[in-house]
Amino acid sequence: NGSGLLGDVVVYGETWFLLNTPVANGTETTFRGLLGATGYLGDSLWVLEAGYFPSFGSTSSYPQLLAQWQLSQDNTTWSLGGGAGLQNEQVVGLLAASIGVSEDNISTTFNLNSQISADVISISTGFELKGAF
Repeated sequence: NGSGLLGDVVVYGETWFLLNTPVANGTETTFRGLLGATGYLGDSLWVLEAGYFPSFGSTSSYPQLLAQWQLSQDNTTWSLGGGAGLQNEQVVGLLAASIGVSEDNISTTFNLNSQISADVISISTGFELKGAF
């Protein structure tokens, strides 16, 4: 792996070579890797990654492009993310949104996620409440 700066943008890359990785019908030897960049656009933080790795509930690796944008305002953080991949010659996608609020020792997060493929559309929501005393 490695990283560096291009102006104000952090660029990075990682690779893995895995032997006998468990998959649905046995094991496989597989390569995984990604290239990414992250930086600030005004007060917001963005991330862009492209790579060959598992996701969307799969143990097999496939090519993907992912992006996320995050904006913090006072005690509230807004996040939007999305991605697309080519899994078993089918396009799959991911859309995600969340809002988090932190006040004193309590943080609350609400999120909405969807996974989309030719066979399945999955939508999930989540709510998390954390407190520290």
